[in-house]
Amino acid sequence: MHLLKLGILIAAAAAAVLTPISYVESGPTICLFKLTTGHDCPGCGMTRAVSAALHGQFERAWRYNPRFVAVLPVLGWLWCRQVLREVRGLRAARRRAAPSEGAPR
Repeated sequence: MHLLKLGILIAAAAAAVLTPISYVESGPTICLFKLTTGHDCPGCGMTRAVSAALHGQFERAWRYNPRFVAVLPVLGWLWCRQVLREVRGLRAARRRAAPSEGAPR
């Protein structure tokens, strides 16, 4: 299970980095606040901002939503923390599955 979760985490990061910004920009808004009121919420543009930042286009990201400077490091920290948890869980599972030294064969 840890290996599957680790694969999903790596695939999600790869997808975020490899998805072109133009694809993210061309999509419709998914913000419920904006869809119901017609006004931007504090998080509007965050997906586009994070996508632009992941592609190294920080000026563009700032124009979409300057709050990305706080959100992106938190997302990165959460991703790294989860990857480390899965790697540790995978190592522990392998240790449990391996025959112990000195055990009868």
